[in-house]
Amino acid sequence: GESRQGGRGRRGQLAARGDRLGAEGEPDPHGGGALLVVEGGRAQARVAAHRIEQDWYSLVPALDGGERREELRARRLLLETVLASEPLFRVKPWFLADQFSALDAAVAPILWRLPRWQVVLPDGTASIERYCRKVFARPAFRASLSEREREMPH
Repeated sequence: GESRQGGRGRRGQLAARGDRLGAEGEPDPHGGGALLVVEGGRAQARVAAHRIEQDWYSLVPALDGGERREELRARRLLLETVLASEPLFRVKPWFLADQFSALDAAVAPILWRLPRWQVVLPDGTASIERYCRKVFARPAFRASLSEREREMPH
């Protein structure tokens, strides 16, 4: 409800619920959030969802058209936070879960856009790259992409 969402903007509310975002950062019309399937780890999943929202999604406005200096700062911060999350991609088959969950639905759009934002993962990030190949290969993920998103470099 409103009290749980606090003062978050629309993007934050969508990310917290795990809704997929379209090319313009609006909800994907093809489906809402996935169910959280994190047995015994719901608190961990909530913390992770909050961190993704705060550390990753908060940078999207600067990455999608901010001033050059802000864009460079956001690019650096996103790379740092994705790299800091690298061990989490090794823990379970999906992002902190044994099955695809809302966390994957929140993480995947950001990872898909990394090349567009010129965020390059360095060597030593095989677990993130493996995760990306797996999540991007899902038919539901491919079907959720807009034409503009499908044209993004990969």
